[in-house]
Amino acid sequence: MLKNVLKRFSVISGLTGEELSKWSFLCTECLNYVLEHTIREELSDSQQERCACLAASIAYYKLALYDSDKVSSFTAGDIHISQEQSVLRAEKMMNCEMEQCRDFTDFGGPCFMGVTI
Repeated sequence: MLKNVLKRFSVISGLTGEELSKWSFLCTECLNYVLEHTIREELSDSQQERCACLAASIAYYKLALYDSDKVSSFTAGDIHISQEQSVLRAEKMMNCEMEQCRDFTDFGGPCFMGVTI
């Protein structure tokens, strides 16, 4: 599954080769984080794919936060690029992926715990 996370992370971040390998630890951490929050013992192929997408989007969000201390804004004529927009876009992507994984994770929404007497 880590291979799928790295592929997805590469696509959404634009990183390849050595730059991608530099951030692979982040993908591993995010995949472990997502797996810790799964509420099912076994995941279907579809759920594993969505899990990989979620882990990659969390990694991308963290990357955007780590890189947010670089150039924060750039304007050239009619073009305006803001690092804040990048972080907000990454957060929106992460939240969308979390929503897609609600059926097998405990992210978002109410969580009910059973009590055994």
